[in-house]
Parts: sequence; C-alpha cells; structure tokens
Amino acid sequence: MREALYVKDDDFRLSFTHGQYITASGLTEADIDRIVKQRMSPLYISVHVTDHKMRCKMLGIAPSKTPDILDMLRLFKKKRIEFHAQIVLCPGWNDGALLDKTLNDLTTLVPAMQSIAIVPVGLTAHREGLANLHPMTPEIAETVIRQVEPHQKTSRQFSPEGHRTILLADEFYMIAGLHPPKYTATERDCQIENGVGMVETFWMGWTVALRKARTQEAAHATPQPRKKALLLTGLSA
Repeated sequence: MREALYVKDDDFRLSFTHGQYITASGLTEADIDRIVKQRMSPLYISVHVTDHKMRCKMLGIAPSKTPDILDMLRLFKKKRIEFHAQIVLCPGWNDGALLDKTLNDLTTLVPAMQSIAIVPVGLTAHREGLANLHPMTPEIAETVIRQVEPHQKTSRQFSPEGHRTILLADEFYMIAGLHPPKYTATERDCQIENGVGMVETFWMGWTVALRKARTQEAAHATPQPRKKALLLTGLSA
C-alpha cells in the first residue's frame, strides 16, 4: 500500500481526529505545513519537558534528529493552531527545576496552549534492559503538588476565562494520601483521559445512581404478595 495509508502510532492525523497524544518528534516541515494549511486544530502533544536535550534523552532520539518542541509550539501559536499538552513526570528526569521551566514555557503559549496535564510515570516489574526510572512515591507526589500549585494560580491569569490550564492527575493526590481537588467541567473534560477529575466524576456518577436506587426502593416499599416460581435447569430443560 501507499505509505500514506498506513496508520502509525505517532500519527498527527490521529491526534487531530481522535485526540491521540503524539510526541511530534517525527514531524517534518511538510507535515507542519500540512497541519497549518489544513487547520488541524487542536492537536494533543506529549511534551514531557521543553529542555531539548532532556526531551531527546527521554525519547531516545539524537538532538539533531528532531525539531525543538518549544520552537514548534511557538510556530503553532503564531499560526493559530491550538493544542493540549501532556507531561509524564519521571522523578530524576523532568521534575524539579526542569518542571518549573516547562510550565513557565508552556504558559506563555496561551491561548494556543489549551491545557496541560501532568501525570505520574507508570512502571511495571518488567524493566530489564530499560532506563533507570524511579516510581512516584508519596513524598515525591506531595512535593510535586506543592510545586505545581503556584503555577496553577498563575495559569488562571493567562486564561481568558480564568480557568486553570495546568492540571494534575488525580493519581498524584491519591499517592500522597490527599483528596483530589474539584475541577470545573471545562478544566476536567479536556484532560479526563489523563486522570484529571476522574475520581470526582466517578463519585458524582455513583452518588446519582445511589440516590436513584433509594428513590426506587422507597417507591416500592409497599409489601408485595409473594409469588412462586419454578426454574428448570440442566440438560432435561
């Protein structure tokens, strides 16, 4: 088949049509021109960190083989291409001062930058031969929460509607032993698949279902006459 017919994991077309996050590390100038020309907006981009060398290290790509993500996003802003960003936080890699830099850089791209979701790295026990990554601990999660809160307040000032554009996944709060905060529908809906506001959404759904069940139970509280039923089971049935 023609190369254009193959669906690739980092395909920017799926980012636009299905909200799939891409690293955009393989985008060519022709791809970027096509995105701008065809108004493929918004896109969903896994930024992780705006420091070019660290990002290439995390992605396992030589710095000379991929465009600088910050330059690309600035171009998208200039061309009025909106995007949502994702940061998978890996302790010892893109946290600390690099996280501050990343959030500061991305905040300057509002309103093209619609939202940023920060999610903790997820690790399995099968990591032989892979990079040395540390799991998210309660202590680290609490540190990240305290670090990100000032950025969230600042992001409200940049947002035309006053919404938080920097959002922490509920998992950070669960790991730290804290209750996840409440988000507005606008804040939650664009990043719920990254675990932002998912606990609250589940709880609201559960509360509504429980209230409905209790209402139905009360409506049928009048004793009903007992009925006998014969159930036939087995091969003879």
